[in-house]
Amino acid sequence: MQRLRNAVRRALEAQGLLKPEAKLLSAVSGGADSVGLLWALASLRETAGYRLAALHVQHGLRGERSREDERFVRELCAALGVPLWVEEAQGLGRMDDAGVETRARAQRLALYEKTLRQAGADALLVGHHRDDQAETLLLRLLRGAGGAGLSGMRPAAPFGGGVMLRPFLDLGHADIVSALSGMGIPWREDESNARPCTPRNVLRLTVLPRLEALSPGAAERMGHTAESLAADEAYLSARS
Repeated sequence: MQRLRNAVRRALEAQGLLKPEAKLLSAVSGGADSVGLLWALASLRETAGYRLAALHVQHGLRGERSREDERFVRELCAALGVPLWVEEAQGLGRMDDAGVETRARAQRLALYEKTLRQAGADALLVGHHRDDQAETLLLRLLRGAGGAGLSGMRPAAPFGGGVMLRPFLDLGHADIVSALSGMGIPWREDESNARPCTPRNVLRLTVLPRLEALSPGAAERMGHTAESLAADEAYLSARS
């Protein structure tokens, strides 16, 4: 868990948010990545003193399993003493419908922004990690993205009048799972992640494992490539 706490601490320090006046909002799906993020934030809160709340977006794509996720998040937040906002996505269709991933993401971001403003929070924190970054890079490459798109997700980006922070971009999913397992902290598994029902799932289940087998450390190096391209884009923007 110390690696997770250190990653969160660095992200907050870089934004000047490791202080009692800060108001933070953590997105929590119930999966390992968001649970690890919430635990790290809750443990750092004891010394930093910032105000912390959580947000769960109920997509309803998996029927009762989605409701079980919500109940798990409610119990987790109650145990950690973290106020929870729950928002409902609407009209997404079914898990296997074409374009559902894109529609879900668009609604999720809109609900994130709405809740960030309502909560008066300075930052929204999400659990995206190194493997997510590699998937994003490949998806954008397939769409023919240029330098800006291939710079991937940013560790910090303006969002909803505040900032969106991704403290775990230097960590792999396995690192987060190991940290939670080592402390006996439970999380929820989304069974749809094990099915190739979306383009991202296909990359996660088939393409990235093959790339890692061909060239171990591929996801980490793709993350470094995204960082380099982000630095290039920032330099070019400053010069224009």
